[in-house]
Amino acid sequence: MMRMQQKSSIRDQMKNCLECGYPLSGKRTGRCPECGNPIQVDIDLSLALERSPRRIIFSFAIRMTAVGVLIALVIPFVTANFGRYSNGSSAFALVVSVPLILSSFLITPPWQDPVAISNGFGSRDRIRLATRWGSFSWLILASCSSLIASGLLPGTIIGATLEFLLGPIGLLCLFQLFLFFACLDRLGHWMRDEVACSMIRFIHLSLIVIGIGVLIGIIGPILFPISPGFFPIYSAIVFVVMMLMVVALLILMTKTVWFTLLHSAENSASDRRLRERFDETRSFVDESDTRL
Repeated sequence: MMRMQQKSSIRDQMKNCLECGYPLSGKRTGRCPECGNPIQVDIDLSLALERSPRRIIFSFAIRMTAVGVLIALVIPFVTANFGRYSNGSSAFALVVSVPLILSSFLITPPWQDPVAISNGFGSRDRIRLATRWGSFSWLILASCSSLIASGLLPGTIIGATLEFLLGPIGLLCLFQLFLFFACLDRLGHWMRDEVACSMIRFIHLSLIVIGIGVLIGIIGPILFPISPGFFPIYSAIVFVVMMLMVVALLILMTKTVWFTLLHSAENSASDRRLRERFDETRSFVDESDTRL
């Protein structure tokens, strides 16, 4: 809980101008040095997601549901149908590329709302942009894997080059996944969901382990020609455990954001009733003063 409060306090500071995205470097008052737009200091940037505009909450609820369907249902279903594919790595890349690209675009919407910008969902946020456009690295991995598995390039210079590049491209894809879950981590802190944030920390650790396995798989045959395969096998086991954790995470966060939407509607109705009672009381007092 303390870590969440520390991260929230950091995000409560307006880092970039809402108009042009210029870094404000800790400025609290005055105007943006780039465009002259006034720096808004009267906005409570620490508000939870349930206090954001209802359209933002509803959008995240729909997006998280779609991401959950794509990753938790579509990928296993397509994997089962691609099980007869002759090359397993090529089948994997083909299966995950399109769902991950769609999921990356769904989970990184650009908002102009100040609270959304402070939580990392502004149009100029670098991690959001890197997550969105870096997802096409999976398409590159799928294309290279398919070319190698086609049987047309083995023995050629192009085939050897593609086989060498598969490892670095795989590491790039893993880094994109790391950023993807960093965006989910931002959403989890915005929703005040500490369980989801803890799960994402485990997933990040798993991605690091898998990345080390891929790296050793690249240089292992050179440095350890006797038994280079232990760590890649271990990282494959970690990957299976991580995917189970991802499914549980998506179910949890989807449930949380839908409950957040429900609470937002309840809070709005409660605030409306309080305003109506206040207006009735004030009008009654005004009428009493007029009679006196």
